[in-house]
Order: sequence, then C-alpha cells, then structure tokens
Amino acid sequence: ITESLSGEAIIMGHFFAFGARLAAERHGLPFANVCLSPHWLKGFVKPTGMKARLQRLVAGANTRFIDGQLFTGPMNSLRAGLGLEPLAQSSARWMFGGSSLCLFPRWFLDFPLEDSMALDFAGFPSANRGPLASEVESFLQKHPNPVVFTAGTSITEGAAFFQAALEALRAL
Repeated sequence: ITESLSGEAIIMGHFFAFGARLAAERHGLPFANVCLSPHWLKGFVKPTGMKARLQRLVAGANTRFIDGQLFTGPMNSLRAGLGLEPLAQSSARWMFGGSSLCLFPRWFLDFPLEDSMALDFAGFPSANRGPLASEVESFLQKHPNPVVFTAGTSITEGAAFFQAALEALRAL
C-alpha cells in the first residue's frame, strides 16, 4: 500500500469506518473522517449553557457505554495484532482526531463545537444526474416552489420532527 501511494493519497472514511482508520495508522498514511450528519458531532458540543452541557453529558455517556461494553477490548486486541498501541481516548475522539470533512454547511449545526475540532464544511453534496424525469418536471411546473422535509438517517424524535414540519408549513 505505502509504496504504491507514496504520499499521494489520503484515506477517507465515515465515522464507523474503523478499518479505514486502522489502515491509515498501520501504513502511516493521512486519514480524514467524512462526517455525513451533525448527529456524529454531538459528543463535541462546546459546553456554553445548560442544554449544551446536558447534550455533551448524554453523548459522553453513550460513548463510554459503547466503548466500555463493545469497542475498546476487541479494538485494542486488533490494534495489538497490527503492531499499534492501544487507544488512549474514546472511539469518537480517535475517529475525529485529525481532519474531518463535513458534507453539510456549518449553519446546519444547531450547537456550538469545541474549539479544538478540525473540521472543513463542504456543504451539501449534489450530483448532476442529467434531466429530471418527465413526471418531476410536470410536478414542478404545476408547483414551482415545493417544500421538502427530510429527517435523515439518525432521527430519534419522529413525531417532533413532523410536528415542526407541519408548523413550518402553516407559517408559510
């Protein structure tokens, strides 16, 4: 790997792409975490008020439980087999250590982050996939300003999300 890449590559992976992070460490290559949602940053809330302190406390408790029960032992065994030192920090801090590319704009966060976070915000990715289907074009001609609500993959409060969507529509 290292001979064929010789300083011309960076390994990128999602927060749960532990294998990518391990490969980068094992072969001395740079790693960048790709963050798809602000949800994964909740463990790095800057504690500026009671709500932020509670969010950070809950996120920290979740990480400690997952790390303690499921992650640390097997990961450190795997690391030892690869000749790597045991983790000296939480799994979240390990994965977000170094560079992270967020595929959403900074304004999409609804909480402040720790100052130490090294994040680049690329905005929402889009793909030009050619012309729209005729049914979509027809719909947009009849309804030129559609409103779309999408909860993403880590929704935990579905009822509250859809209630907020309805209130937003009523306000229009």
